[in-house]
Amino acid sequence: MPYNRGALYFADLDARIRAKSKGQRKLDDFLRPMFVSREKGVRFDHDAWMAMLTRELGKSAAEEFPRVILQGEMLTPAKNAFGPCFERRPKTYDVAGTAVSGYEWVRIAGIPENTCRAW
Repeated sequence: MPYNRGALYFADLDARIRAKSKGQRKLDDFLRPMFVSREKGVRFDHDAWMAMLTRELGKSAAEEFPRVILQGEMLTPAKNAFGPCFERRPKTYDVAGTAVSGYEWVRIAGIPENTCRAW
């Protein structure tokens, strides 16, 4: 579950960065300065991550991180979290005999492969 939660969190984070910047920035642009500074020996910790989130998306994004990643709060990624080629559809799963509401990501037919790869 932690790996799935992280993947969904970062897909959602990417969608939020793209939305706020009107497509001018994406997750890679957000993370690149962190990796560059780490290569130069700059220490990167929880406080630095929270500061990055706050600068990029505001205080609410920084407040969301510990709830979702550290405490396991449920996150439903943005509908476009996986780009223009997938849509989020509601789906009910059977978990040990109990119906659990969720969703699945389905490839949208008719969108060219090169559009998807460019995302």
